[in-house]
Amino acid sequence: ADDAKAIDEMMRVCKPGGHIALTVPAYMFLWGPHDLVNHHYRRYTLKQLTSLIQPYQGTIIYKTYFNSILFIPIAVFRMAVHWMEKISGTKANKEQSDHAILGTNGFFNGLLAGIFKIDYYLLKWGVRFPSGVSIMVFFQKQKLG
Repeated sequence: ADDAKAIDEMMRVCKPGGHIALTVPAYMFLWGPHDLVNHHYRRYTLKQLTSLIQPYQGTIIYKTYFNSILFIPIAVFRMAVHWMEKISGTKANKEQSDHAILGTNGFFNGLLAGIFKIDYYLLKWGVRFPSGVSIMVFFQKQKLG
């Protein structure tokens, strides 16, 4: 719940010269039941996340949004759910993730996993995405001396 305290603790236990890897969900407008199921407290922008790390001695060595190819379909899905809730006046099941809503169709899940792999390979080749469903940041703590 206290993200600043969590970062403090990561910095405390990280040895000098060590690395901290952070992945968080992006954009509060994407908030939904999936976040509750995954015990998220909030969603971030890249600027918000990096501002939490900025006060510490060290260097952000890598930062990007990811899960970017699926960003538009996921955003449309989440906004459609919000819109349907407003029209119907009822809330979706708060204990249900997007995966449960979409079902366990093997073909559909395989298709989404394949699209996510494309995202992974593009990141590996040096692509940095301007937006996405998630954010990753790698920080190297300053070495002693």
